[in-house]
Amino acid sequence: MRRFFLHLAYNGRSFCGWQVQPNAPSVQGVLEQALAVLFKTSVRLTGAGRTDTGVHAVSYYAHFDMDEPFWTAAVARSAKAAGTVLEDVYAHWVYQLNALSGPDIAVYRLFETPLDCHARFSAVERTYHYYFHVVKNPFIAESSYFVRQRLDMEAMRSAAALLVGRKDFSAFEKLHGAENSHICDLRRAEMRDLGNGRYCFVFSADRFLRNMVRAMVGTLLAVGQGRFAVSDVPVLLARRDRGKAGESVPGHALFLREVRYPDW
Repeated sequence: MRRFFLHLAYNGRSFCGWQVQPNAPSVQGVLEQALAVLFKTSVRLTGAGRTDTGVHAVSYYAHFDMDEPFWTAAVARSAKAAGTVLEDVYAHWVYQLNALSGPDIAVYRLFETPLDCHARFSAVERTYHYYFHVVKNPFIAESSYFVRQRLDMEAMRSAAALLVGRKDFSAFEKLHGAENSHICDLRRAEMRDLGNGRYCFVFSADRFLRNMVRAMVGTLLAVGQGRFAVSDVPVLLARRDRGKAGESVPGHALFLREVRYPDW
């Protein structure tokens, strides 16, 4: 058995998210179909984590396993076009996967890892960016959330800082989520001014609950609009009640920016 990682990116506009869903296109589904064509056998991908409908990934990882006979046969087939050097064969596979996976997915690299390397459970940190703008701009509307109300930016920065730490984030998890633990170590929560009325929230943590980033952003925007006070944030966390926090913001402005792994 051999284990391979894919490093990729995707535009989430056409997908129901990473994970395969009944009767809806997913990034995982498209890539598994492409891998099946390439290797002439069914391949099951395990991703670094699920993303919601419309959410993008700038840097994402997934792994799959291949039995030795199928790997040997695939290398032999590709050697005719790529040569016998394994790095060239893997580069050829990346080329073919990009041809098979459509315009909204880009595969950057395919590489072999030890069998105990896991795309989800071996990750040590994930970083998300959420973009929003307060000046109407038709050129960024597909990748940034337009907020029409006036915002208290300093209040939002102060509220974001109160989220940092190892805490129970049940208040920001999608109702009826399947997570066994609601504890996350949120290491960074900050807001960046990108200029020209554009802003970006940056969150880094060891793990995120389902819908957590979008719910945190919705709550911080509610602070900026005066619907919550900065001092309400610790109270919301302590209540652990999703219904008390702010509404989730749309997914089209959310980007999984980085997934970090140990040095293998």
